[in-house]
Amino acid sequence: MLLAIEGVSGAGKSTLARELSTRTGWPLLEEAWWGQRPRRSLAIPTPARLRRLEADLLREESRRFARARRWQRSGRSVILDTGVLGPLTYVRGLGEIWGPEWDVRGQLPRGRVGSLGLADVHVFLKASPTLSTKRARISSTTHPEAWRERHAQIGRTERTFWLRTVPRLAPGRVWTVRAGPAPEVLATRLLRRLASDTLPPVRPSEERRVLDFLWRGALGSPPRNR
Repeated sequence: MLLAIEGVSGAGKSTLARELSTRTGWPLLEEAWWGQRPRRSLAIPTPARLRRLEADLLREESRRFARARRWQRSGRSVILDTGVLGPLTYVRGLGEIWGPEWDVRGQLPRGRVGSLGLADVHVFLKASPTLSTKRARISSTTHPEAWRERHAQIGRTERTFWLRTVPRLAPGRVWTVRAGPAPEVLATRLLRRLASDTLPPVRPSEERRVLDFLWRGALGSPPRNR
């Protein structure tokens, strides 16, 4: 299976993903930003810079997803520290908050978009604003102080996407877990549920509906996934 850990900035996704990987022995694929060489700055002064950054992240997400699928086909389960839809959800949210010139989805490589998809289950960590802000302050690298308010604003649009939109378009693919307990406790609860729930394979129609929603409003026709 593919298990993706989702949540707003500072929710504790990486900590939980590492705990799950340690407990299960499943390989962990870190979020796309960590895979960039050289690593790019999170400061985005112009829409043009945003487009270049998100195109690079989209390429990395495509590679990540292909690698996860190969492992899955070989009989291994995989943990994704944040699923592969981040570039699309991020720029969609940024366009809603800062204006349409920042919604660069229509300028991203459509072929890459069509190579993305859903995990078997996306675990969304629900963290209070106080908790996520506290955790974000710990890491200035991934949560630069100058951009925390932007991350918080986009986090609200991403929360709506994962808690309302995806359950409507792909029922059963999102589980919610309240952040706060120690990662060991959260991992135990999740592994118990995984052991007791039967997850059918992701259907192409589910992925198409989600991608169509994320692409809506961008230039051109929605990409078709596989």
